[in-house]
Amino acid sequence: MARQIRRAAVIVTLLVPVGLFVTNAGGTPGTSGLSTLRPGTLATIPGVGRLIWTCDAQRRVAATFTAGRPVVTQRVTLTGDGRRLSSTTLGAKTDRLGSRPGHWKDLTFRVTQTSEPGSVVATLTVHFRVLSAPTRQCVVPMFSVAVRTRSHAVGG
Repeated sequence: MARQIRRAAVIVTLLVPVGLFVTNAGGTPGTSGLSTLRPGTLATIPGVGRLIWTCDAQRRVAATFTAGRPVVTQRVTLTGDGRRLSSTTLGAKTDRLGSRPGHWKDLTFRVTQTSEPGSVVATLTVHFRVLSAPTRQCVVPMFSVAVRTRSHAVGG
């Protein structure tokens, strides 16, 4: 009797142009008349985790992915401006991976969570800019979240 492997894939992609949500370094509201987004949580994926961002006084930005609770073992790879920065397994001992503060244009977290009966791959990308003088504000003009699930179900 032949076995059939059924694979169901669900792909959800959110491309969020945030219309220049702005914050001054330190998280105080911007005064440029643009919409304001203070550093903090950009996206939360239930059962997977959340992405936060920060901006320091030197206008350096950073982002951190924190695993959801309860922590399911996940492999997370971080790239910055197209370069692989680090990769780690999140689980009971380590529940986050973040970038160092820098003058990043793009940071991407690829999260792979494999368990039975399926797997989840989430890709979270945040794009940064610093506005020119006189405001010199940290800006997140766009971020994206793509989630793909795949069933490992075996049918007969």
